[in-house]
Amino acid sequence: MAWQNGSTCTNFDYYVMGTVSQTNSTAKSIVAFKVNNPNDECPIGSSAPTFNNTNATGTLYIDDDPNYFPVYVYYTIYSTASSWKISYNVNGSCVGGFQDYVQHSDGTALCVAVS
Repeated sequence: MAWQNGSTCTNFDYYVMGTVSQTNSTAKSIVAFKVNNPNDECPIGSSAPTFNNTNATGTLYIDDDPNYFPVYVYYTIYSTASSWKISYNVNGSCVGGFQDYVQHSDGTALCVAVS
């Protein structure tokens, strides 16, 4: 999720987000969520990102820190009366005693352990 207030844009860490307050245009700030769109169509309805109270889902691939193996974060956004709530699951690329991670050009990956 990203939040814009004036010219400042802040990205939030997925693991500290739980509830996001819903506001309207009078608050003069923008909240954006990245969500999956399996039909390749613009969603219709009210109350984005949970159009017509349908849970929105998304996926993050995080590989920005060379000290940690890449992870996939699968999340769901659902609406309450005045907020959006976010739940997530993390799928670590390499867990346990792996020393390296190799990603191939075809999108497959390999976790390397030395014994």
